[in-house]
Amino acid sequence: PEGPDSSIQARGDHPVVHVSWNDAVAYCSWMGKRLPTEEEWEMACRAGKEDRLFPWGNKWMPGGKFYSNIWTGEFPKTNTGEDGWEGTCPVTESPAPSLGTRHDRECVGVDLRLVDS
Repeated sequence: PEGPDSSIQARGDHPVVHVSWNDAVAYCSWMGKRLPTEEEWEMACRAGKEDRLFPWGNKWMPGGKFYSNIWTGEFPKTNTGEDGWEGTCPVTESPAPSLGTRHDRECVGVDLRLVDS
């Protein structure tokens, strides 16, 4: 994830990164699924709620707390780790979604990102 000398050994519970659209489509096809439409993706991102900027509400940092893992600092030079992580964080660090999905390796991404063909 950080180049040739990095490893995913201790990142089994981290999100997948650096996936091309072509790779995602090929994976979906192999699984007998499809990528969601833009409308389906937006609905999933808002946890099924209308008039929300983020799944947790309309404020980026309610109560001064990060609800998302994000690069903090000057991209791509310096990540300050203000959100508690200097890279990706385990998916279990984010608040659980309200659409009935779980934060684990078997379910992350499947319920919201792959749709039956």
